[in-house]
Amino acid sequence: MQNNIIVNLTEPTVFPDLNQAEGKDPNYAREIIAVSRLKFKHFKQMQKLNESEQMQHAISALTGLSENDVDELFAEDAAEITKVIYGFMRKYLDLAKTMMTDTDAK
Repeated sequence: MQNNIIVNLTEPTVFPDLNQAEGKDPNYAREIIAVSRLKFKHFKQMQKLNESEQMQHAISALTGLSENDVDELFAEDAAEITKVIYGFMRKYLDLAKTMMTDTDAK
């Protein structure tokens, strides 16, 4: 299984903080962004946040984008990244639900 899912951005996008962190030109425009696979530690971190902050945190944690960089995403790109993250979460939550149902049946 691959460690990252690559999302093709709808338009080349400049992420100033990520560019600085990676030593790239401040105006470097990216055409793709990698989304790391969700780990259990991310769930634990998200549970400490209020609901409105959880997806922002997940996007930042899994893409390396700062809060300011996330604000540079086009809506369609943010939606695609969110879709990838929800896909990871759904698999985990489906398993947890199945396990709870199995436990309740006993």
